[in-house]
Amino acid sequence: MATVVCAVAGGKGGVGRTTSAINLGAALEQYDYDTTVVDGDLSMSNMQLLLDLDVDRGVHSILAGEASVAEASVDLPGGLTVMPGERELDAYGDATTSAFPEIIEAIRGTADVIIVDTSARPGSETSAALEVADVVLLVTTADGPAVRNTATIRRLTERLDGEVAGALVTRVRDRSDIEQAGELLEVPVVGGIPADDDAVGDEPLMTKALDSDAAKAYGECADRFDSLVLQDVPHEDVELAFEDTWTTAGETAEATAEATDDEPTEADPTAETDDDDDDSQEFTGGALPFG
Repeated sequence: MATVVCAVAGGKGGVGRTTSAINLGAALEQYDYDTTVVDGDLSMSNMQLLLDLDVDRGVHSILAGEASVAEASVDLPGGLTVMPGERELDAYGDATTSAFPEIIEAIRGTADVIIVDTSARPGSETSAALEVADVVLLVTTADGPAVRNTATIRRLTERLDGEVAGALVTRVRDRSDIEQAGELLEVPVVGGIPADDDAVGDEPLMTKALDSDAAKAYGECADRFDSLVLQDVPHEDVELAFEDTWTTAGETAEATAEATDDEPTEADPTAETDDDDDDSQEFTGGALPFG
């Protein structure tokens, strides 16, 4: 099959964008799709932090001409490959960030699915990821500011002639959260993910905590992604990936997420104004919080 590049995008920090990119990728591996997740949030990379990776060379080193793709890749348990960024400010300064799309084009054909974790800010980094992607999956919580900012990313995608495959709603309390987010975003919702602060560990939920509601939800969302994007099934023929028995497990996850949701994001100057506001490195293990 031809490689499908999917940008996972959202307009607000702390909504679970990176976690969703990683777990969707891990779930697709379980569907026998060779998948690579690339950190495209070059100014605020946190993939290696979430996975507690010991990374000397990452995406920034490739962009600085100091590492190959193989040297910047990490193989996780379960078969998923990730290409994390680097957190040091010097790494960002040394990288030619405008060349990021060249990395994605260079690895086309090396995997069935390439997932790009984008920045929460609708600037040049996000635009580059959206332009190189074949489809875009929006990630948001149901709260108003997050949905409105994510709608900005949807409009930006449309202005770049991109295709929005749908939305994934995180930290879902009940079905009304999904319905509300879908109505405000004006895109089909692929599924909802409940918060679950018991499902943390040194690997993606999909390989570490398969019995958690969040892992089940990501598995169902991967099934819908397979149908909608990889099999080209019409949206009206695909059921929403959410079970009413899935509940938010753990007040700690929500409290943490609410704190991170205060992270400011830049406005999109092109959007309408909204007055409402081999050589792979070793995986050493660590905590992967949901939000």
